[in-house]
Amino acid sequence: MRAFFPFNPLRWQDFFRITIAATLAVNFLPRAGCSPVAAAVTKGDDRWYVVLFDEQPVGYERVQCRNPMSNAAVVPSDTQPLGIDEASRGTTGRNGGTIRDEIRWECFRRTEIKLRRMGQDLSLKATLRVQQTTGGELLSFHLQRTDGEGNRIEREGALQPNGTQFSIREKVFAARREYEQSVPAHCFSPIVSSWVGRLMRSEERRQILPVFFPETVSASDLRFDHHQPRQIRLRDGRALKASRITMAPEADLTNVTTFFLDSAGEVLRQEKRLLGGTLAIEACDAEAGLSAVAGKSLDLDAAAPIPVDRLISVRAGQQQIVVDLVNRNGLPVIIPSTRTQQVEVIDAVTTRITIAYGQTEAARTDAGGKDRAVEIRESQWMPLNSAEIMQLATIAGGGQSGKIDVCHRMERFLSSKMQRAALSPSILPAPEVARTMRGDCTEHAVLLAAMMRVKQIPARLAGGLIYNPQSFGFVGHAWVEAWVDGHWESFDSTVPANARRPVYIKLCDTDLTEDGSNGLSLFLPVLSLTGDAEIHVVAD
Repeated sequence: MRAFFPFNPLRWQDFFRITIAATLAVNFLPRAGCSPVAAAVTKGDDRWYVVLFDEQPVGYERVQCRNPMSNAAVVPSDTQPLGIDEASRGTTGRNGGTIRDEIRWECFRRTEIKLRRMGQDLSLKATLRVQQTTGGELLSFHLQRTDGEGNRIEREGALQPNGTQFSIREKVFAARREYEQSVPAHCFSPIVSSWVGRLMRSEERRQILPVFFPETVSASDLRFDHHQPRQIRLRDGRALKASRITMAPEADLTNVTTFFLDSAGEVLRQEKRLLGGTLAIEACDAEAGLSAVAGKSLDLDAAAPIPVDRLISVRAGQQQIVVDLVNRNGLPVIIPSTRTQQVEVIDAVTTRITIAYGQTEAARTDAGGKDRAVEIRESQWMPLNSAEIMQLATIAGGGQSGKIDVCHRMERFLSSKMQRAALSPSILPAPEVARTMRGDCTEHAVLLAAMMRVKQIPARLAGGLIYNPQSFGFVGHAWVEAWVDGHWESFDSTVPANARRPVYIKLCDTDLTEDGSNGLSLFLPVLSLTGDAEIHVVAD
């Protein structure tokens, strides 16, 4: 048995938080060839999980991974190279040589838990970024954690060329420290589920592997035992046959975490006994994950400004504005390049955005536009046969026949007729908005897009950031993009007709065709930035 524990004994509250964090550290990471269950809850590289205590939702986790060499989100697998790890050159590999040619990938995990137990606030927020080889060996980490009492820890470490030491820098409360921490050779990443599925393919039914946990700056030998499959029932009612792998530290074999995996090695659920209850993690969609801790706090997060280092001044005849979006501690956000914004990745945390401003309407279009047919699809949010929508579209469109003119008339009509409401990421169906004529940017956007669609103009919702000088920063916002004359054109009925064009940063778009969606997908990139990002003006 090998273990390295540099700290004094903890209060039980701290132990519980760290135990939760360590349990969550073995959370799920996307891989190529998703199982049907995993595919059902995955959008690209972005995965969400609900944290349960005695089957009651108490928190969520969001996991993303990417290739740091290309700034592209990726799904790692045994056969998919993700880029060479410059930091690991010369480090000893598991085959006895160097891992000069080992591949690395980056995983970002955000955790939020709201839980009271035994009269104590055991809540925590944490962000962990790790770099590891495709085989699962840990190369570097960056952890930030804040508990329910407001205590904050920031810790980062990188594996040294000898492969048995991490150089660590940390700030615990107000104290800063730098030191070397010895670890076993070939120490594995705490995100165990990125490699635990491979144990299923091994002929060995039991393996003992060293795993490093940044929360405690400790490495321990963990025993993994492969058991016979068992039937499990997920929260959505599905009963599935799952393989079982148990994990326990050699120093305490009663402290067991159980993984339930499908035939492809994907983790369906993990659970462990803790403080007289069961802590479990199960895959879900974004709405279910956030609802475990959100409510009105989610609305406030979406409305919270991303600060700017100085005011942005917009002058007559101005052609462009250049800003750097710095996201030091958050999850990676892939920002699209369009004709209105050109994106350049400066480094791992900085993205430069050149925003076109003051151009003609024809130039303010999406670079992804091509001469192609765009389908007009109906959804519960934007029905095509709604009497309320058709009446508004007819009145607002007037006698115009040109699509661009119709869109502009509808934009001005809603700008003058709708009453404003406080920002909320949830979206009401367009007919309901038409009846009340009240809402925030999301209601403006869904109604405007619906009116365009009933006039046979393809339209979608765009989400991102808008500059608000009163808030001294950028805030979450939604607007409309319509397909006219072979390109996507932007329209925003929240802006008064005679006002100066705002400064936008587009992050995503959606057709709102998913019946189960509540529009939250528009604000997920914004939530990834809130509280972690800042914007620096390079040129205006």
